Amino acid sequence: MALIGRALIGAALAAASLVALNHHGFCLCGTAAVAAPQAAGAAPAPAGASAREFPDTLYFQTNGARYPSPMELEGKPMPKLELKDWIGEAQTTEKMKGKVIVIDFWATWCGPCMKALPHNVELMNKHKDQGLLIVGIHDSKSGYDKMAKVATDKGLNYPLAVDVNSVSEKAWKVSFWPTYCVIDHKGIVRAAGLKPDGVDTVVEKLLKERAADPAMKKPVG
Repeated sequence: MALIGRALIGAALAAASLVALNHHGFCLCGTAAVAAPQAAGAAPAPAGASAREFPDTLYFQTNGARYPSPMELEGKPMPKLELKDWIGEAQTTEKMKGKVIVIDFWATWCGPCMKALPHNVELMNKHKDQGLLIVGIHDSKSGYDKMAKVATDKGLNYPLAVDVNSVSEKAWKVSFWPTYCVIDHKGIVRAAGLKPDGVDTVVEKLLKERAADPAMKKPVG
């Protein structure tokens, strides 16, 4: 995998961003402190990772294996979100309850994130009446001032917000952009670190589970 460093100035060099280009044409934009060890394949996979619910081909990979940090979220309740500056309907835990949720950690400075936005729109249009919610969470460091224009220009049909001081990014173990996570209607993270074109498979399975759940009497929202 080719790695392209994005050097910052002076003392900020230690926190320089990296862009990792993989064979799918999407780049992974992460901090040097987090992404470099993963690219070397040094970090161990979390316990129980062998029981994979979805094929690895749906996820971003390095050296033929999934990035380990997103895997730590799977099978657990969704971590906290601390968000501000909503565009569209602001979301709360209560509003999200009972829905299949796609969390997209993205940024206007991230080319692959921008490339994936039309697919998000298509996915929302396809499943909006089946209990799907997409939430776009913008990086808190830069580029969020362009978020409203991007939302208008791209016709984004789902709520967007800005992370607060990277609180959500840290809680969700984000080490590259875009990072897609999908949560089932019971609030459990079922897949994290998906490629944009891998989200559909997970969403469709979880929506079927939701529709088959007797506790879901009618669509939420």
